[in-house]
Amino acid sequence: EFAIDDFGSGYNGLKHWSALKPKFVKLDRFFIANIDSNPHHLNFAASILTLAKSQGTRVIAEGVETVQEFEVLETLGCELIQGYLIQRPSPVPVRQVTFNRPFNQLKVDQNAKAGTLHSIIHQAHTFSHDTRAADAADFLFNHPTISYLPVLKDNIPTGMIWRESLMQKLSSRSGREANKDKTVEEMMDTTPCIFDEKDSLIQVSKSLIHASAETHKVPEAFIVSRHGEYYGCGSQYELLKNLADLQVQTAKHANPLSGLPGNTLIQEQLQSYIRRNIDFSVIYIDLDHFKPFNDHYCYDRGDQVIVKVAQMLQDLMSGQTGFVGHIGGDDFMMIIESNPTAMTEKIMRHFHQLVTQFYEKKDIAQGGIAVIDRDGNQEFHPIMTVSMGMVNVKAGAVKHRQQITAVVTEATKKAKEINNHSLVKYEITSDGVRELSLK
Repeated sequence: EFAIDDFGSGYNGLKHWSALKPKFVKLDRFFIANIDSNPHHLNFAASILTLAKSQGTRVIAEGVETVQEFEVLETLGCELIQGYLIQRPSPVPVRQVTFNRPFNQLKVDQNAKAGTLHSIIHQAHTFSHDTRAADAADFLFNHPTISYLPVLKDNIPTGMIWRESLMQKLSSRSGREANKDKTVEEMMDTTPCIFDEKDSLIQVSKSLIHASAETHKVPEAFIVSRHGEYYGCGSQYELLKNLADLQVQTAKHANPLSGLPGNTLIQEQLQSYIRRNIDFSVIYIDLDHFKPFNDHYCYDRGDQVIVKVAQMLQDLMSGQTGFVGHIGGDDFMMIIESNPTAMTEKIMRHFHQLVTQFYEKKDIAQGGIAVIDRDGNQEFHPIMTVSMGMVNVKAGAVKHRQQITAVVTEATKKAKEINNHSLVKYEITSDGVRELSLK
C-alpha cells in the first residue's frame, strides 16, 4: 500500500497518484490554510476530495489550525485531518489524542432550524376559550389587519377564530342577538391545523394541502405548538416564501450530475433530524465495482448509471418521510424515519434489475467484465452490486452529525468486505454503539 505526502506541492502529483493508486493522499497545507475564506483553496480541495472518492483513496488534510478550517473540511466530507488544532508536535510520539470536536453551536442551531417551522413562527394575539365572542369581534373591529385569533385553554391551543367567519355570524341584528352571550369556544373553528415547532416546512405544506382537500382552500394560518402548548403561529405566505428560498438553496448545493442535494445539505439534514429528537435511520449506499465499469464502458455510461440510481432512490423514497442525497461519485445517503431494513431490501432488488441494463450481453453471461491491466494480466470485475451501511439512531442518543457519519462510514466499509449485495447494521442509543447484524 502507498501514501502520497504533500500532494499539490510538486509537478508529478497526479502522475504518481495514477501510477501508485495510493490508499492515502495528504493534501498540502498550502491549500488548507484559510480555506474558509479563500475560494481557490476551497475549490481545489473539493476537486481533490471528489477525485479521491472515485479512486477509493482517503484524503488527509494537513495543517488544520483553526475551527473555521475544520468546519469547511468537514462539510466537504474530509474524514481525516492533521494539525495544531488536534495536537501540537511532541518530542515523544503521542499514542492517544483527546480531541474535543469544536463546532459553532449557534451556527448548527440556525442550520437545523432553517427547514422547520422555527424559521416562520410569529406571535399572534390570543384569546382564552371563555372570552365572549362579542369581545373578540370588538377586538377584530379595532384591529383591521388581524384576520385570525388562536383560542387557548390553559395555554393549550383548542381552536381558531377567523375574522371573516365571526363577522358573518355577527353582521346581522338577528346574528348578534343569537350569539351575544356565546363564548369564542362556541364560535371558533375547532379543527385548525396545529403543528409542532420542529416539523419541517415540506411536511407542513403537504399536511395543509391534504387538509384543504374538501374545502379547496388552503388555511391562511396555522398554530405552532411546543410540547403540546401554544408557541406561536405561521402563515401560508411565509411558508411558501421559505419553501421557495429552500428550493433555491437546494439547487445551489445540488450535485450537478444527479441533481440530488450534495454534502452541505446532507450534513444540515442530519443535524436537523438530531434536533427533532426522534428515532431515524441513516443508510449509506456505495456502488461496488463502479470504477472498472466506468473505465471499461466509458465515463458517459458511468454517468448514466449514477443518474438512474439517483432516480431509483428518489422513487423508492416516494410516499415516505425522509431524504435522499448524493455524497459524490458513486456514494449516496438516505435518511428514513420508518422501515429502514425493508428499504435496503428494495434497494438491492431494484439496483440489480437496473444495473444489468448497462452491461453487454456477453458480460452479463459471464457475470462481469474481463480486462487486461497495464502489466498484461487479466482481471475480472463482477457486475456491480451495492454495499450499504445502516445506522438506527434513537431519539436523543447523539448531539452532532459527526457521531453518525463516523459509524455509518465504518458500517459501509465492513459491508464492502462482503461479496455481492451487502448490508451492515449498527444502532446508536444512549448506552452507546452496537452492531446489529451482517446481511
